[in-house]
Amino acid sequence: MGKVVEKVKLTNLFEPKKSVEVDAVIDTGATMLVLPQDVIEELGLRKIGERRVRYANNQIQIKSVYRGVILELKGRDGIFDVLGEVEGSEPLVGQIVLEALDLIVDPITKTVIPNPRSPDMPMTEILMTTAYNSGYAVRSRPPKFRGSPMNNMQEKIVEILIKRGKELLNQPYRKIEFTGNPEADDLLNDIKNFPHAFVLACIMDRQIKAERAWLIPYEISKEIGGFEFSRLLKIDQNEFREIFRRKNLHRFNDTMAEYFYLGIQKIHRDYNDDASNIWKGKPRSATVIKRFLEFKGVGVKIATMAANILARDFKIPMADYICIDVSPDTHVKRVFKRLGFISKNASNDELIYSARELNPEYPGIFDLSCWEIGRNWCKPRKPDCKNCYLDPYCPKKI
Repeated sequence: MGKVVEKVKLTNLFEPKKSVEVDAVIDTGATMLVLPQDVIEELGLRKIGERRVRYANNQIQIKSVYRGVILELKGRDGIFDVLGEVEGSEPLVGQIVLEALDLIVDPITKTVIPNPRSPDMPMTEILMTTAYNSGYAVRSRPPKFRGSPMNNMQEKIVEILIKRGKELLNQPYRKIEFTGNPEADDLLNDIKNFPHAFVLACIMDRQIKAERAWLIPYEISKEIGGFEFSRLLKIDQNEFREIFRRKNLHRFNDTMAEYFYLGIQKIHRDYNDDASNIWKGKPRSATVIKRFLEFKGVGVKIATMAANILARDFKIPMADYICIDVSPDTHVKRVFKRLGFISKNASNDELIYSARELNPEYPGIFDLSCWEIGRNWCKPRKPDCKNCYLDPYCPKKI
Protein backbone atom coordinates (compact mmCIF):
# COMPACT_ATOMS: atom_id res chain seq x y z
CA MET A 1 0.00 0.00 0.00
CA GLY A 2 2.96 2.32 0.53
CA LYS A 3 3.72 4.78 3.31
CA VAL A 4 0.78 6.65 4.84
CA VAL A 5 1.66 9.92 6.55
CA GLU A 6 -0.74 12.22 8.41
CA LYS A 7 -0.35 15.42 10.41
CA VAL A 8 -1.19 14.93 14.08
CA LYS A 9 -1.36 17.36 16.98
CA LEU A 10 0.24 16.27 20.24
CA THR A 11 -0.39 17.96 23.60
CA ASN A 12 1.03 17.23 27.04
CA LEU A 13 -1.96 16.13 29.14
CA PHE A 14 -0.43 17.60 32.31
CA GLU A 15 0.86 20.84 30.72
CA PRO A 16 -1.60 21.73 27.92
CA LYS A 17 0.47 24.72 26.81
CA LYS A 18 3.13 22.31 25.54
CA SER A 19 1.88 21.23 22.13
CA VAL A 20 3.38 20.35 18.74
CA GLU A 21 2.23 19.22 15.30
CA VAL A 22 4.18 16.50 13.53
CA ASP A 23 3.93 14.39 10.40
CA ALA A 24 3.49 10.82 11.61
CA VAL A 25 3.70 7.50 9.78
CA ILE A 26 0.50 5.47 10.14
CA ASP A 27 1.58 1.88 10.70
CA THR A 28 -1.17 -0.71 11.22
CA GLY A 29 1.53 -3.31 11.88
CA ALA A 30 2.69 -1.44 14.98
CA THR A 31 0.83 -1.07 18.26
CA MET A 32 1.60 2.05 20.33
CA LEU A 33 2.23 5.71 19.61
CA VAL A 34 5.98 6.09 19.04
CA LEU A 35 7.78 9.45 19.23
CA PRO A 36 11.44 10.43 18.83
CA GLN A 37 13.22 11.66 21.93
CA ASP A 38 13.46 15.27 20.72
CA VAL A 39 9.67 15.52 20.40
CA ILE A 40 9.23 13.88 23.82
CA GLU A 41 11.56 16.46 25.35
CA GLU A 42 9.77 19.31 23.58
CA LEU A 43 6.46 18.12 25.05
CA GLY A 44 8.04 17.62 28.49
CA LEU A 45 6.57 14.14 28.94
CA ARG A 46 7.05 12.17 32.15
CA LYS A 47 8.69 8.75 32.03
CA ILE A 48 6.62 6.03 33.77
CA GLY A 49 8.56 2.88 32.99
CA GLU A 50 10.15 0.69 30.34
CA ARG A 51 8.96 -1.94 27.90
CA ARG A 52 10.55 -4.61 25.72
CA VAL A 53 10.07 -3.86 22.03
CA ARG A 54 10.33 -6.35 19.17
CA TYR A 55 11.28 -4.92 15.77
CA ALA A 56 10.45 -6.30 12.34
CA ASN A 57 13.86 -8.00 12.20
CA ASN A 58 13.04 -9.79 15.52
CA GLN A 59 15.59 -7.68 17.39
CA ILE A 60 14.44 -6.93 20.97
CA GLN A 61 15.35 -3.75 22.83
CA ILE A 62 14.17 -2.05 26.02
CA LYS A 63 12.56 1.35 25.44
CA SER A 64 11.20 4.04 27.76
CA VAL A 65 7.47 4.63 28.10
CA TYR A 66 6.09 8.12 28.75
CA ARG A 67 2.69 9.07 30.06
CA GLY A 68 0.09 11.49 28.95
CA VAL A 69 -0.21 12.69 25.35
CA ILE A 70 -3.45 13.99 23.91
CA LEU A 71 -3.32 13.01 20.24
CA GLU A 72 -5.63 14.73 17.74
CA LEU A 73 -6.11 13.17 14.29
CA LYS A 74 -8.90 13.72 11.78
CA GLY A 75 -11.04 15.62 14.26
CA ARG A 76 -10.80 12.91 16.92
CA ASP A 77 -8.70 12.85 20.07
CA GLY A 78 -7.63 10.52 22.83
CA ILE A 79 -5.06 10.17 25.61
CA PHE A 80 -2.19 7.73 25.01
CA ASP A 81 1.09 6.56 26.45
CA VAL A 82 4.17 7.00 24.29
CA LEU A 83 7.06 4.72 23.41
CA GLY A 84 10.34 6.62 23.11
CA GLU A 85 12.62 6.19 20.11
CA VAL A 86 15.97 7.70 19.14
CA GLU A 87 16.15 11.39 18.27
CA GLY A 88 15.40 12.09 14.62
CA SER A 89 13.33 8.96 14.03
CA GLU A 90 9.88 9.22 12.46
CA PRO A 91 6.82 9.63 14.70
CA LEU A 92 4.60 6.58 14.31
CA VAL A 93 0.91 6.02 15.03
CA GLY A 94 0.11 2.36 15.73
CA GLN A 95 -3.01 0.24 15.68
CA ILE A 96 -3.97 0.91 19.32
CA VAL A 97 -4.38 4.59 18.52
CA LEU A 98 -6.35 3.91 15.34
CA GLU A 99 -8.69 1.51 17.13
CA ALA A 100 -9.26 3.88 20.05
CA LEU A 101 -10.17 6.72 17.67
CA ASP A 102 -12.05 4.34 15.32
CA LEU A 103 -10.01 5.41 12.30
CA ILE A 104 -9.01 3.27 9.34
CA VAL A 105 -6.54 3.56 6.45
CA ASP A 106 -8.14 3.94 3.04
CA PRO A 107 -5.93 1.78 0.75
CA ILE A 108 -7.01 3.69 -2.36
CA THR A 109 -6.35 7.26 -1.24
CA LYS A 110 -3.63 6.25 1.26
CA THR A 111 -5.18 8.49 3.89
CA VAL A 112 -6.67 7.98 7.33
CA ILE A 113 -10.45 8.32 7.46
CA PRO A 114 -13.17 7.87 10.11
CA ASN A 115 -14.61 4.38 10.09
CA PRO A 116 -17.65 4.54 7.74
CA ARG A 117 -19.77 2.56 10.22
CA SER A 118 -19.64 5.55 12.62
CA PRO A 119 -18.47 8.68 10.80
CA ASP A 120 -19.62 11.19 13.43
CA MET A 121 -17.91 9.70 16.51
CA PRO A 122 -15.71 6.72 17.46
CA MET A 123 -17.34 3.33 18.02
CA THR A 124 -15.70 0.77 20.30
CA GLU A 125 -15.86 -2.99 19.83
CA ILE A 126 -16.59 -4.55 23.22
CA LEU A 127 -18.29 -7.90 22.56
CA MET A 128 -21.58 -6.80 24.11
CA THR A 129 -24.44 -9.12 24.81
CA THR A 130 -26.76 -6.14 25.11
CA ALA A 131 -26.70 -2.37 25.00
CA TYR A 132 -27.33 -0.34 28.14
CA ASN A 133 -29.03 2.98 28.61
CA SER A 134 -26.23 4.41 30.69
CA GLY A 135 -24.34 5.76 27.69
CA TYR A 136 -21.43 3.35 27.92
CA ALA A 137 -21.05 -0.37 27.52
CA VAL A 138 -19.78 -3.15 29.74
CA ARG A 139 -18.01 -6.24 28.51
CA SER A 140 -20.05 -9.40 28.65
CA ARG A 141 -16.85 -11.04 29.87
CA PRO A 142 -14.01 -9.24 31.68
CA PRO A 143 -10.77 -8.77 29.71
CA LYS A 144 -7.70 -10.83 30.48
CA PHE A 145 -4.62 -9.32 32.07
CA ARG A 146 -1.95 -8.68 29.48
CA GLY A 147 0.79 -9.52 31.92
CA SER A 148 -0.61 -12.69 33.49
CA PRO A 149 -3.97 -14.39 32.91
CA MET A 150 -6.75 -13.97 35.43
CA ASN A 151 -8.13 -17.06 37.07
CA ASN A 152 -11.85 -17.83 37.13
CA MET A 153 -12.32 -16.27 40.55
CA GLN A 154 -10.72 -12.98 39.42
CA GLU A 155 -12.86 -12.91 36.30
CA LYS A 156 -15.95 -13.38 38.44
CA ILE A 157 -14.86 -10.60 40.80
CA VAL A 158 -14.39 -8.16 37.90
CA GLU A 159 -17.76 -9.11 36.47
CA ILE A 160 -19.46 -8.50 39.85
CA LEU A 161 -17.67 -5.18 40.43
CA ILE A 162 -18.58 -3.85 36.99
CA LYS A 163 -22.19 -4.94 37.41
CA ARG A 164 -22.41 -3.32 40.85
CA GLY A 165 -20.69 -0.18 39.58
CA LYS A 166 -23.23 0.08 36.79
CA GLU A 167 -26.11 -0.37 39.21
CA LEU A 168 -24.80 2.43 41.40
CA LEU A 169 -24.11 4.63 38.38
CA ASN A 170 -27.65 4.16 37.07
CA GLN A 171 -29.30 5.13 40.33
CA PRO A 172 -31.24 8.41 40.14
CA TYR A 173 -29.40 11.58 41.10
CA ARG A 174 -29.21 12.12 44.83
CA LYS A 175 -27.81 15.15 46.60
CA ILE A 176 -24.06 14.79 47.07
CA GLU A 177 -22.61 15.46 50.52
CA PHE A 178 -19.40 17.28 49.68
CA THR A 179 -18.88 19.07 53.01
CA GLY A 180 -21.43 17.96 55.61
CA ASN A 181 -22.72 21.55 55.68
CA PRO A 182 -26.28 21.48 54.21
CA GLU A 183 -26.17 25.05 52.87
CA ALA A 184 -22.73 24.59 51.32
CA ASP A 185 -23.81 21.30 49.76
CA ASP A 186 -26.97 22.94 48.36
CA LEU A 187 -24.78 25.47 46.55
CA LEU A 188 -22.41 22.83 45.17
CA ASN A 189 -25.26 20.58 44.03
CA ASP A 190 -27.03 23.38 42.15
CA ILE A 191 -25.05 22.99 38.93
CA LYS A 192 -27.97 24.36 36.94
CA ASN A 193 -27.77 27.82 38.51
CA PHE A 194 -24.27 27.78 40.03
CA PRO A 195 -22.09 25.46 37.91
CA HIS A 196 -19.11 27.70 38.66
CA ALA A 197 -19.35 26.73 42.36
CA PHE A 198 -18.57 23.12 41.46
CA VAL A 199 -15.70 24.09 39.15
CA LEU A 200 -14.11 26.51 41.63
CA ALA A 201 -14.41 23.95 44.43
CA CYS A 202 -12.56 21.42 42.28
CA ILE A 203 -9.76 23.95 41.79
CA MET A 204 -9.51 24.41 45.57
CA ASP A 205 -9.27 20.67 46.32
CA ARG A 206 -5.57 20.23 46.96
CA GLN A 207 -3.21 19.97 49.95
CA ILE A 208 -6.05 20.17 52.52
CA LYS A 209 -8.97 17.97 53.55
CA ALA A 210 -11.56 17.77 50.80
CA GLU A 211 -14.41 18.91 53.06
CA ARG A 212 -12.55 22.13 53.88
CA ALA A 213 -11.67 22.79 50.24
CA TRP A 214 -15.24 22.30 49.04
CA LEU A 215 -16.52 24.74 51.67
CA ILE A 216 -14.59 27.63 50.11
CA PRO A 217 -17.26 28.73 47.55
CA TYR A 218 -19.86 28.85 50.33
CA GLU A 219 -17.54 30.82 52.64
CA ILE A 220 -16.88 33.28 49.81
CA SER A 221 -20.61 33.60 49.16
CA LYS A 222 -21.21 34.61 52.80
CA GLU A 223 -18.53 37.27 52.50
CA ILE A 224 -19.83 38.86 49.30
CA GLY A 225 -23.57 38.34 49.76
CA GLY A 226 -24.17 35.57 47.22
CA PHE A 227 -22.49 33.48 44.57
CA GLU A 228 -23.98 34.76 41.33
CA PHE A 229 -21.32 34.83 38.65
CA SER A 230 -21.91 38.51 37.91
CA ARG A 231 -21.16 39.24 41.58
CA LEU A 232 -17.90 37.27 41.47
CA LEU A 233 -16.73 39.13 38.37
CA LYS A 234 -16.77 42.42 40.26
CA ILE A 235 -14.16 41.27 42.77
CA ASP A 236 -10.47 41.64 41.98
CA GLN A 237 -7.64 39.36 42.97
CA ASN A 238 -6.52 41.49 45.91
CA GLU A 239 -10.01 41.36 47.45
CA PHE A 240 -10.07 37.57 47.13
CA ARG A 241 -6.61 37.39 48.71
CA GLU A 242 -7.82 39.47 51.67
CA ILE A 243 -10.83 37.18 52.18
CA PHE A 244 -8.72 34.03 51.96
CA ARG A 245 -6.22 35.39 54.50
CA ARG A 246 -8.79 36.76 56.94
CA LYS A 247 -10.91 33.61 56.88
CA ASN A 248 -7.88 31.31 56.59
CA LEU A 249 -9.71 29.35 53.90
CA HIS A 250 -6.77 27.30 52.70
CA ARG A 251 -3.32 26.11 53.62
CA PHE A 252 -1.95 28.23 50.76
CA ASN A 253 -4.18 31.28 50.92
CA ASP A 254 -2.36 33.59 48.48
CA THR A 255 -1.86 30.95 45.81
CA MET A 256 -5.39 29.58 46.01
CA ALA A 257 -6.89 33.08 46.01
CA GLU A 258 -5.05 33.62 42.72
CA TYR A 259 -6.32 30.32 41.29
CA PHE A 260 -9.86 31.18 42.43
CA TYR A 261 -9.71 34.56 40.71
CA LEU A 262 -8.14 33.16 37.53
CA GLY A 263 -10.76 30.41 37.43
CA ILE A 264 -13.52 33.03 37.40
CA GLN A 265 -11.78 34.95 34.64
CA LYS A 266 -11.35 31.82 32.53
CA ILE A 267 -15.05 30.92 32.87
CA HIS A 268 -15.88 34.49 31.84
CA ARG A 269 -13.46 34.52 28.91
CA ASP A 270 -13.75 30.97 27.54
CA TYR A 271 -17.21 29.78 28.62
CA ASN A 272 -19.38 32.89 28.30
CA ASP A 273 -19.94 33.19 32.08
CA ASP A 274 -21.47 29.70 32.18
CA ALA A 275 -19.22 26.97 33.57
CA SER A 276 -21.66 24.27 32.44
CA ASN A 277 -20.41 24.90 28.91
CA ILE A 278 -17.41 22.81 29.99
CA TRP A 279 -19.58 19.68 29.88
CA LYS A 280 -22.59 20.58 27.76
CA GLY A 281 -23.28 18.87 24.43
CA LYS A 282 -22.23 15.33 25.39
CA PRO A 283 -18.46 15.85 24.91
CA ARG A 284 -15.85 13.11 25.02
CA SER A 285 -14.39 12.36 28.43
CA ALA A 286 -10.95 13.44 27.16
CA THR A 287 -12.42 16.83 26.22
CA VAL A 288 -13.90 17.39 29.68
CA ILE A 289 -10.66 16.40 31.39
CA LYS A 290 -8.61 18.58 29.05
CA ARG A 291 -10.85 21.59 29.76
CA PHE A 292 -10.40 21.19 33.51
CA LEU A 293 -6.63 20.84 33.03
CA GLU A 294 -6.60 24.24 31.36
CA PHE A 295 -7.51 25.90 34.67
CA LYS A 296 -4.44 27.04 36.56
CA GLY A 297 -3.65 24.80 39.50
CA VAL A 298 -5.58 21.78 38.21
CA GLY A 299 -3.67 18.54 37.62
CA VAL A 300 -4.78 15.27 36.09
CA LYS A 301 -5.99 13.85 39.43
CA ILE A 302 -8.42 16.73 40.04
CA ALA A 303 -9.47 16.91 36.37
CA THR A 304 -10.27 13.19 36.33
CA MET A 305 -12.08 13.44 39.67
CA ALA A 306 -14.22 16.31 38.34
CA ALA A 307 -15.17 14.37 35.20
CA ASN A 308 -16.01 11.31 37.28
CA ILE A 309 -18.25 13.26 39.66
CA LEU A 310 -20.05 14.84 36.71
CA ALA A 311 -20.65 11.47 35.03
CA ARG A 312 -21.19 9.32 38.09
CA ASP A 313 -23.02 11.62 40.53
CA PHE A 314 -24.54 14.41 38.44
CA LYS A 315 -25.43 12.01 35.60
CA ILE A 316 -23.93 14.32 32.96
CA PRO A 317 -23.94 12.46 29.61
CA MET A 318 -20.64 12.08 27.78
CA ALA A 319 -19.80 10.50 24.44
CA ASP A 320 -17.50 8.01 26.18
CA TYR A 321 -15.91 7.31 29.57
CA ILE A 322 -12.57 5.96 28.37
CA CYS A 323 -10.45 8.68 29.97
CA ILE A 324 -12.17 8.70 33.37
CA ASP A 325 -9.76 6.79 35.58
CA VAL A 326 -10.36 5.14 38.91
CA SER A 327 -9.67 7.47 41.85
CA PRO A 328 -6.57 6.64 43.94
CA ASP A 329 -8.81 6.65 47.00
CA THR A 330 -7.64 4.82 50.16
CA HIS A 331 -10.64 2.47 50.19
CA VAL A 332 -10.38 1.67 46.47
CA LYS A 333 -6.66 1.00 46.67
CA ARG A 334 -7.06 -1.28 49.69
CA VAL A 335 -9.73 -3.34 47.95
CA PHE A 336 -7.66 -3.69 44.76
CA LYS A 337 -4.69 -4.91 46.85
CA ARG A 338 -6.70 -7.46 48.78
CA LEU A 339 -8.31 -8.74 45.59
CA GLY A 340 -4.83 -9.32 44.16
CA PHE A 341 -5.19 -6.88 41.26
CA ILE A 342 -2.24 -4.72 42.37
CA SER A 343 0.86 -5.34 44.46
CA LYS A 344 1.10 -4.66 48.19
CA ASN A 345 3.20 -1.52 47.69
CA ALA A 346 1.47 -0.40 44.51
CA SER A 347 1.72 3.20 43.37
CA ASN A 348 -1.30 5.21 42.29
CA ASP A 349 -0.17 4.71 38.69
CA GLU A 350 -0.32 0.92 39.11
CA LEU A 351 -3.85 1.21 40.46
CA ILE A 352 -4.93 3.41 37.55
CA TYR A 353 -3.41 1.14 34.91
CA SER A 354 -4.88 -1.95 36.54
CA ALA A 355 -8.37 -0.44 36.32
CA ARG A 356 -7.74 0.57 32.70
CA GLU A 357 -6.77 -2.99 31.90
CA LEU A 358 -9.77 -4.49 33.68
CA ASN A 359 -12.35 -2.22 32.03
CA PRO A 360 -10.86 0.09 29.40
CA GLU A 361 -14.26 1.47 28.35
CA TYR A 362 -14.70 3.14 31.78
CA PRO A 363 -11.88 2.51 34.28
CA GLY A 364 -13.65 4.72 36.83
CA ILE A 365 -16.57 2.27 37.03
CA PHE A 366 -14.74 0.58 39.92
CA ASP A 367 -14.81 3.71 42.09
CA LEU A 368 -18.27 3.32 43.57
CA SER A 369 -18.31 -0.44 44.08
CA CYS A 370 -14.79 -0.63 45.57
CA TRP A 371 -15.34 2.44 47.73
CA GLU A 372 -18.56 0.88 49.04
CA ILE A 373 -16.75 -2.38 49.85
CA GLY A 374 -13.79 -0.63 51.46
CA ARG A 375 -15.90 1.60 53.65
CA ASN A 376 -18.48 -0.94 54.76
CA TRP A 377 -16.65 -4.27 54.95
CA CYS A 378 -13.03 -4.30 53.75
CA LYS A 379 -11.78 -2.11 56.58
CA PRO A 380 -8.10 -1.56 57.42
CA ARG A 381 -8.51 -3.57 60.62
CA LYS A 382 -10.94 -6.39 61.35
CA PRO A 383 -12.52 -6.62 57.88
CA ASP A 384 -16.08 -7.92 57.89
CA CYS A 385 -15.53 -10.48 55.11
CA LYS A 386 -18.56 -12.65 55.80
CA ASN A 387 -20.99 -9.81 55.00
CA CYS A 388 -19.20 -8.67 51.83
CA TYR A 389 -20.77 -9.82 48.56
CA LEU A 390 -17.29 -10.69 47.21
CA ASP A 391 -16.56 -13.09 50.09
CA PRO A 392 -17.08 -16.33 48.06
CA TYR A 393 -14.48 -15.22 45.48
CA CYS A 394 -12.05 -12.93 47.31
CA PRO A 395 -8.49 -14.28 47.83
CA LYS A 396 -8.29 -12.13 51.01
CA LYS A 397 -4.73 -10.88 50.55
CA ILE A 398 -4.74 -9.10 53.91
